Amino acid sequence: MSSFPAMVRFENVGMRYGRGPEVLRDISLSLEPGSFHFLSGPSGAGKTTLLRLIYLAERPSRGLISLFGKDLSGLSRRDLTPLRRKMGIVFQDFRLIPHLSAFDNVALPLRLAGSPESKLRDNVREDRDPHSGQRLIDIADLPANGLVLVLDQITDPHNVGAILRTGAAFAVDALVTTERHSPDFAGALAKSASGGLEHVPICSVTNLARALAEMGDMGYWRIGLDSEASNQLANETISRPLALVLGAEDKGLRRLTRERCDRLARLDLPGAIKSLNVSNACAIALALVHERISVRT
Repeated sequence: MSSFPAMVRFENVGMRYGRGPEVLRDISLSLEPGSFHFLSGPSGAGKTTLLRLIYLAERPSRGLISLFGKDLSGLSRRDLTPLRRKMGIVFQDFRLIPHLSAFDNVALPLRLAGSPESKLRDNVREDRDPHSGQRLIDIADLPANGLVLVLDQITDPHNVGAILRTGAAFAVDALVTTERHSPDFAGALAKSASGGLEHVPICSVTNLARALAEMGDMGYWRIGLDSEASNQLANETISRPLALVLGAEDKGLRRLTRERCDRLARLDLPGAIKSLNVSNACAIALALVHERISVRT
């Protein structure tokens, strides 16, 4: 046991934003001087909020946080700067070790804890939908240099299936969609996808705005397609990692989705009709993006 006070101590800490529900509840922990910690968990578990609390970028809604034995509530902003420097590095790196595979990244904390290699495959596994066999991933599993499609409550299975087929043709790394207001990945969707389901992993999220914020933290440039946007997609700076965000044909992109996009852009259509079926718009956008990325590389 260290004779020094804990570097960071949480006692029954809770955190909420505005009038919403608590994103963290009754968190108690102690980080000792000289220690090194990994934080892992599913999307939406509150990892980013916890890191922001540890790094003193946020103050808790309730509970006690102490730094080197000093109560955070009694410290001024000026007092926090030297304490941050004493803490060392607090960072959020979704890939952890860039040259390791996804399996080895996930298995790394278990290896450090002394878990035998023979047990790792039992504790680290790839998730697949039990009905369709579709590969399921988390936001944190998105590649650091990826090309990703994001669907904002597109419910028509034929459209989503066609988008998946197009995504597979253009080597899209993943499709991010909402758990609610999205079709099952079977039946008419699977038929429209024509094999695309086998090649495009699915990331299903409960809160799309929060997922887009996490993607932004990962370095993704988020472009929302909007037929009313003032900017043309052809004129945008396009490079990886890139997320193309598509809205439903009747509603388009929702307000929070639009706010999480770095840019809104439209397709340049010379004819009288300025909007397309969302799957057709996706195909044109991906063709343009693929050409631009290929030229840059």
